[in-house]
Amino acid sequence: MHLSGRATELAHLEQAWRSAATRSGAIVVGGDAGIGKSALVAAFTERAGVTVLRGECRECGGDALPYAPFADALGDPALADPGRPRTALFAEVRQRLEAAAPVVLVLEDVHWSDRPSRDLLEFLGPALRRPGVLIVATRRGAAGLAPGPLDTTLGPLDFAHGPQDFAPRPQGSTPGPQDFTLGAIGPRPARSRDSSTAVAGPRGRDRAAAQDFALGAQDFTLGPLDEAAAGDLLTRRLGHRAGSAVIAGVWQYTRGNPLLLELAADLPDPQSPPDDLLLAPFRSLPAPTRAAVRVAAVLGPEVDGALLGRVAGNVGERLRPAVERGLLVAGEGGYRFRHALIRAAVYADLRPAERTRLHELAAAAITARLGFRPGTAALVALAEHWHAAGDTDRAFDAAWRAAGAVGAASGGRLRLLERVAATWNRVFDPGFRTGTDRVAVLAAAASAALHAGALDRGIALAGEALDGTRDPARQAVLLETRSRLRYRGGDDGLTDLRDALALAPRNNRVRATLAARLEFLTRSLEARVLAEEAAADRDPAVRAVALVTLASAACDPQPGADPGDSGAAVARRRAREAADLARESGDDDTYVLARTMEAAALEAAGDSRAAVAAAEAALVAARRTGLPPSRTALPAAAQAGSLSALGEWDRARTVIADALRCNLPPVYRAVLLTGRAWLDAVTGDRSAATADADEAAALLGSQYTGRQFWTPLWEVRALLGTPPPLGDGQLPMLPALAWSLLLSSRSADSGAGSSGSGSSGSGSSGRGLARRLPVNGPVQRAASLTVHGRWDEAIAAWRAVGHPFRLAQTLLLAAHAARDRSTAAVRAREALTLATRLGAGPLTAAADELLRSERLEPGPARLTGRETEVLRLLADGRTNKQIAEALAISPKTAGVHVTNILAKLGSNSRGEATAVAHRRGLLA
Repeated sequence: MHLSGRATELAHLEQAWRSAATRSGAIVVGGDAGIGKSALVAAFTERAGVTVLRGECRECGGDALPYAPFADALGDPALADPGRPRTALFAEVRQRLEAAAPVVLVLEDVHWSDRPSRDLLEFLGPALRRPGVLIVATRRGAAGLAPGPLDTTLGPLDFAHGPQDFAPRPQGSTPGPQDFTLGAIGPRPARSRDSSTAVAGPRGRDRAAAQDFALGAQDFTLGPLDEAAAGDLLTRRLGHRAGSAVIAGVWQYTRGNPLLLELAADLPDPQSPPDDLLLAPFRSLPAPTRAAVRVAAVLGPEVDGALLGRVAGNVGERLRPAVERGLLVAGEGGYRFRHALIRAAVYADLRPAERTRLHELAAAAITARLGFRPGTAALVALAEHWHAAGDTDRAFDAAWRAAGAVGAASGGRLRLLERVAATWNRVFDPGFRTGTDRVAVLAAAASAALHAGALDRGIALAGEALDGTRDPARQAVLLETRSRLRYRGGDDGLTDLRDALALAPRNNRVRATLAARLEFLTRSLEARVLAEEAAADRDPAVRAVALVTLASAACDPQPGADPGDSGAAVARRRAREAADLARESGDDDTYVLARTMEAAALEAAGDSRAAVAAAEAALVAARRTGLPPSRTALPAAAQAGSLSALGEWDRARTVIADALRCNLPPVYRAVLLTGRAWLDAVTGDRSAATADADEAAALLGSQYTGRQFWTPLWEVRALLGTPPPLGDGQLPMLPALAWSLLLSSRSADSGAGSSGSGSSGSGSSGRGLARRLPVNGPVQRAASLTVHGRWDEAIAAWRAVGHPFRLAQTLLLAAHAARDRSTAAVRAREALTLATRLGAGPLTAAADELLRSERLEPGPARLTGRETEVLRLLADGRTNKQIAEALAISPKTAGVHVTNILAKLGSNSRGEATAVAHRRGLLA
């Protein structure tokens, strides 16, 4: 297969395939409609000569069928059965792909995929264990982010039924990725170090379901062809007719889009384009063929031949010209359109009355063919056709039946339930037909919106349902759902949870959820009381959630908490009990959270190596059980934190980078970015640390009011030279984080390893905070000893927990404070050795500077009694003669003493010697 102008992109795919030979992975190819994504992937698979499994996501009702593209690729329709357990299904798909290796799995048009398929796609990337599997996904828009508007000059393509992604870009605008914002969260920089693409069209919270598909560092976005590549394509199609003027003209009005270039090449006169280029080949067909193609456009992008025959009669010969002209591609049992844009254009060209009539015929044909017990796909198609036909009664019944068939995790369920609710008052006795009421439909739709990531729609639906009921128990459930929607979007959602508990005070599930939310927001005292009440519930799932909260409270109790029930040992015991209960109740999410809390407890106990293992177990569980990839964020952050403490910074970066490739809620992304910013700050990459810290702050914004995630960000700022808010009004409530912040602030104040200007200006407020903070466990004890300047004990404590960077920081601070040159030299040199090994640039430079400026060479450093007397007089500004007179010695002897003092202090002048003496306390 020949491609014009795509050598670089083809090389990207071939390199990805070579890499898959040692480590399986995934790659996303993005780009505007018609830009040649499928052609590029087809050329790659043809050249690679490997087994290819192919699945497509369909734009018309396709998101109503979970896992449909994987079912197509693996030839197993049962994968789309909504009743299949998610955990078993994810594991089975992974195993089948590994068994088929070497294999390329091609998933086309993932911008139309259902939410479960997106979760499965993101799960597979890191979960594949055996080499030889490469997943190649294509999507409209930038490879990593939400799809942008279609770059076309062909006029409006929006239509009432089917895809709604065809809003044309204004004339004269520049094609390509655009900046965007994360709804109310704030701007997100276009820079990304996790993917070669980073920007896309605007999106809000309801586009969350179509967000990041950045699966690997090799993801890329196809742009339009340049004039030379366009000329090559046109020359192959037009031969001698492709002169320079023709090429320039066609390239200009098609903007280098390969599909449009090919359509232009089929025109009798390529330099005179019609008003609608996409419809030009269709309009040149015979009338009977056009009629059959119109029916095909109504039936969908992939058309069942038997169904098409029921609606349009014998179409075999009538469609032959459309196949010969390349509008349709004939396949086994039916036809498909050459490109979705062509089908969209044909559909949009239908007159309203004709469109209605054809949808009625299509629905009638499906019913006649399948009877009254159609499968899930047919139910969805019926709902779509009756809705497009405007038949309210039949559309209502079909939407209700389809919504029940597709399962709770389907994005299409939301659309169907919204239609049921919207037509409720226009249908005769809808409660009799459905066996329920409108409030229940709205509640189900709000829950479906949560699964689909349509947060604003879900909040509105939950609010409408609340307005329709006065039943306290139903209101409590709706308020909890709305709280989860708001929380997913960045708000704390506490008001709804408190109101729900007030309405249903015996509902321990709500109580446990509220406790967990409060703990997340660092309101541990209130969270602990609620969690202890919920922990008495008989439901193991409720008790598991409550115990995770209690484990967190015990792991790092706030000032004023009961010290009798605190400590890492208690936290670990509760976390393990929560994990056992979660496993018993089948709550995979809480199980992963409990193992993550176990890692935090081990870290607090000073066993960072065991904490890394516990966090890895949480990550493995999240991937094995098929949880959404976002659930790996917290265990990844915990593991990266322990690896950073151990000085294994390359591993920590890898963990963070893998987690950031997933589609994460804003707060979780901020946590990971803060961890990466800390690594950048201590290694000396000031610009990268600043960029990550700024993005993390923007993502936290005003929505996150706790201190749990702000405090590490303040520590990064301190390392960069910005004073942290250590006053009473900004008291960090978690001692582990507060001690870490105080330690970095003290290092910044002394210039010992800061990548900033040398001072965070937090001395007095930091000392006040240190006096009020409790000390829980060996890590906090080591930090406390450092902050309080108990150097020998601090150094020993950091050696015991095995945290090399903190040890190096403390050694350098202790070297500055040493009273003699020998001790200072030993400490500074060890700090230099550790910092150099770690790659801690600022700390290395600070240790080297201390050694050079103070001339801390091995040898005698103690002053004699007479030299101490001379030093005091020298510090008063006395001359050699004045010193001699004061001590009753000769001026020559005084001069010898001064020379010896300068040598011992490593100073070049009397003033420098005085400064060194003051710093070391030699004049006290």
